[in-house]
Amino acid sequence: MSDADIAAYLRLTIEDIRPHLNREVARARALRRHELRRAQWKAAMEGSVQLLTLLGKHELGQGESQPQPPDVTIVRRLVERPAPPPAPSNHKDRTSPRSHEGTK
Repeated sequence: MSDADIAAYLRLTIEDIRPHLNREVARARALRRHELRRAQWKAAMEGSVQLLTLLGKHELGQGESQPQPPDVTIVRRLVERPAPPPAPSNHKDRTSPRSHEGTK
């Protein structure tokens, strides 16, 4: 529930409720988020593929375009390799020993 929703329900203005209920509203919202996460975790552990996927994306950074979580560092290193040796040249005498066999 937003501050505006709470104010409307109580028939007060947002300015009226914020100084008095700010701490309580923040606590209630935190408890609500906690309960929701707990219910999601329970459903995921019971085999909900959708929730396993969602938690994998958020908790483990497994989404397609998700950045890596802060505890993961990717190191890339450029390695320069020497050039391969030149291939052997086949430009020697093109006559094979067999071509002289029949001439004797």
